[in-house]
Amino acid sequence: MDMGPENRRYMSRAQAEAAGIDVGLRQYMLQVYNYMASGIALTGVVAYLTASYEPLRTLIFTTPLMWVVMFAPLAAVFFLSFKICRSSARS
Repeated sequence: MDMGPENRRYMSRAQAEAAGIDVGLRQYMLQVYNYMASGIALTGVVAYLTASYEPLRTLIFTTPLMWVVMFAPLAAVFFLSFKICRSSARS
C-alpha cells in the first residue's frame, strides 16, 4: 500500500470536532468504569474481611443486626428513589 502524498487522508472540521467529542466521552466513561470497579473491589474486600474475622461474623449473623445488614441496601434504594422523585432540575 502506497502512503504517498496523494493517498493521505485529512479530516474535515466536523470530523475533527466529532473525534474530539469521542475522546472526551471515552475519558469520561473510563472514569465511570474505574469508579464502578473500585466500588466492586471495596465490596469484595469488606466481604472477605467480614467472612474471615470470626468475632465480627458472629456479631452480625447471630444477633438482630443481621436484619439491619440485609435490609439496609433496600432502605437505601427506597430512600434514593423517593428523593429523586422530589428533586427538580435547576438550570
